Amino acid sequence: MVGEDKFYIVSLINRFFLFSAYYSILVTQSIRMKKLLFLFFCCCFSSLLFAQSATDNQLNERLNTYMKLNRDQKFSELMNYLHPSIFSLVPKEKLAEVFEQSFDNDEIRISIDSTGITGISPVFKHQNSSYHYITYYMEMALHLKDSSAMENEEQIEFMNTSLKEGFPDGSVNYNKEKKAFLINGSNIMLAIKDAINPQWMFLGVEKKNPAMLRKLVPAAVINHFKIL
Repeated sequence: MVGEDKFYIVSLINRFFLFSAYYSILVTQSIRMKKLLFLFFCCCFSSLLFAQSATDNQLNERLNTYMKLNRDQKFSELMNYLHPSIFSLVPKEKLAEVFEQSFDNDEIRISIDSTGITGISPVFKHQNSSYHYITYYMEMALHLKDSSAMENEEQIEFMNTSLKEGFPDGSVNYNKEKKAFLINGSNIMLAIKDAINPQWMFLGVEKKNPAMLRKLVPAAVINHFKIL
């Protein structure tokens, strides 16, 4: 996996979901942290029921399952719902490992507290494939496993600022009672069904890397949904 491909995966993971590709949070005793890139493209939803004229029963069912797997952080199973094009950038097993390490490692634990679908477009058909443009929101809580790090106001402010850089379109706040950073944001993904994948599969959209996005999504689809 080349550097450019790796950056795209990190970006997707950051943006959540999908969830959010990945700004890794490096927290040491001196609280040195590099630019945060933790997951989430492709993924991070909660299970919920919804009905819109633009959707079909199979899409609703697949989305609900996909969301539940994200909420439960069952990333190995989640891989079966991601569009295979993403695996041209990183192998399926490696991506599942990245998700697992991003949400729970020696430094941090991330929980998904609330998510929901805010919009599903009418279907767009291009060649032999069908696409839906989906918007969603997600609320996460980031906990540092070293609780002593949260005793220092300067350290809290530093992390708060760094997280806001990683989520410029969302909101980041530190909750003293929960001793966690609460992160809220809106994101985009595509539902895709084609001849090779007759069931709806999902792909996170990261606008910040248009060159890589064009490797994964046809120009006609990008133009139709005005993604870039």
